[in-house]
Amino acid sequence: MYTNDEIIKLSIAQKSIPKYLYKYRTLNDFTDKIFTDGTMWFSQSDSFNDPFDCRFVLDNEFTQTEIIEFLKRNGIEDPDVLKSMIMELSTDRDKFPEILQDSIKEVINKTGMNCFSERNDSILMWSHYTNGHKGICLKFDIEKDTDFFTYTIKVQYKDNYTHVNYIREEKNFINKVIGLKCKDWSYEKEIRIIKLNKKGAVKFKKESLTEIIFGYNIEEKEIRRIKMLVKKNNFEGVQYKQVKLSNESYELRII
Repeated sequence: MYTNDEIIKLSIAQKSIPKYLYKYRTLNDFTDKIFTDGTMWFSQSDSFNDPFDCRFVLDNEFTQTEIIEFLKRNGIEDPDVLKSMIMELSTDRDKFPEILQDSIKEVINKTGMNCFSERNDSILMWSHYTNGHKGICLKFDIEKDTDFFTYTIKVQYKDNYTHVNYIREEKNFINKVIGLKCKDWSYEKEIRIIKLNKKGAVKFKKESLTEIIFGYNIEEKEIRRIKMLVKKNNFEGVQYKQVKLSNESYELRII
């Protein structure tokens, strides 16, 4: 059985996830809490800006034996109750898919998600997520906090919804549903950290925050304020950089 530390290091070695993740942030009270409380917020998918997030097509190919095993896994073990439910489901073929849909939505709604990126120089992300380059981008070394970054999903981008056979893929469906987005978002190179059955503020180890990049349009007083928060709340070894515009092409320079 692998430890969280071993899982993260193995995944990085195999290049399935990157060692460093970036978090774009607008300057507000929630961003300040990253420094004052040492926490980051895990939301459920219906609060995201993409209305297609976590949508899927349910594959209804399953046998009666698989239905019975599914019901047992979900706490229905009484033989008489099972028999009654199977009879009911056999007369209403739409009933069981509805049960599955409700079960999947319940699991997704209980799952907290926090979105990061593999890149720190996206013009669009600096525009969308930092209030027009007036915010910051945080760099995290995930090896320095393997508990916080354990359940890491690298998002895949496609044209169509993923197909999920929940009965046969119950253990892997989270990766399939949460880890898939429309290819229009591919520029984000998104990495998702998830917490099963947990939402809200989650603490992280301060040493995992290794760098703060200030946006091109950030005010000098905000740079001073962020640096003060970092120092006051005992973040050590944090490096500071800032975005500059290239003089030759549509590129951002991190200096």
